[in-house]
Amino acid sequence: MGRTRLKGVRLAGFRLAIEVPSRLVWQWPTTVLEALSCSPTDPDIYVGVDVAEIHSPDWDPITYSFDGGSFEIGRIGSDWGVLVRGRNGRKQRLARIDSGFRECEVKVSPEQALRGEYPLAEPLDDLLLLHRIVRAGGLVVEGSAILREGGALAFLGLGAIPGDRRGVRESGRGRPEVATSGGRIVLLPNADGIRLHGAPWTRGAGLLPLESVRLEAIHVVSRSQRVFAERLQGEAACAELLEHAYAPVHDPDSALRLMEIAQAFVARIPLLKIGLPEEQRVVPFGWGQRQAAFGFAAPTAS
Repeated sequence: MGRTRLKGVRLAGFRLAIEVPSRLVWQWPTTVLEALSCSPTDPDIYVGVDVAEIHSPDWDPITYSFDGGSFEIGRIGSDWGVLVRGRNGRKQRLARIDSGFRECEVKVSPEQALRGEYPLAEPLDDLLLLHRIVRAGGLVVEGSAILREGGALAFLGLGAIPGDRRGVRESGRGRPEVATSGGRIVLLPNADGIRLHGAPWTRGAGLLPLESVRLEAIHVVSRSQRVFAERLQGEAACAELLEHAYAPVHDPDSALRLMEIAQAFVARIPLLKIGLPEEQRVVPFGWGQRQAAFGFAAPTAS
């Protein structure tokens, strides 16, 4: 048996150890992932990789398409299986993942191995992290963020941020703010609140620091005939949050889990719904500012 190499990467707060045979040579696909490489010791998720011929499992999968081709996902006994095919329909990779999404075995076809690609390339890293994040009580949402003073505001919905859609700019009080472009962001709970992470395993994730930041509030942006800002709570807040969350629809058990997660989030983090006319851009409301306080004000008597 040939020697293996072990590489580590930290994605959205989870440490992955990837063990690959010496005959499979690959480089990090992006500088962001390379910057997130870390020691493979004490991983949250272990990934073993091998080069072998791929045969379809005896299963009843659901098929999805993605930019590079299609993938099938379903149960293999108590495990999950993901079969990735190229645009030509040929089998490229087969992953088998335990039910807790802590261990993953990936077979790479000999033909695909010659391409020297990252063995967890789309959609494997995406699916692996999505399931693990949900099991850890977190959410993956479509949105953007503005970072300030060690905290972050999350914007869901239209995703428009004033000024450049990505990059560093000065805030009104002379402090730098970093705006992400529209993409995916990860929200994970901890003892002190909710932490916001970038999703560097997907394209268009925007600019976020390598470490997580404290989430101050969630802003949901919608089109409206008038400008308004109102605080949502309870079921209304949960519904708005879940509308922008990625759900592993092939996993029925996740539906109830996602609802429980959303309820826990809106109990800990303010959720403000903002209405803007078509020509308006998102204004980054600051909690405590006069505009944001309007969302908490009681209606005036007529």
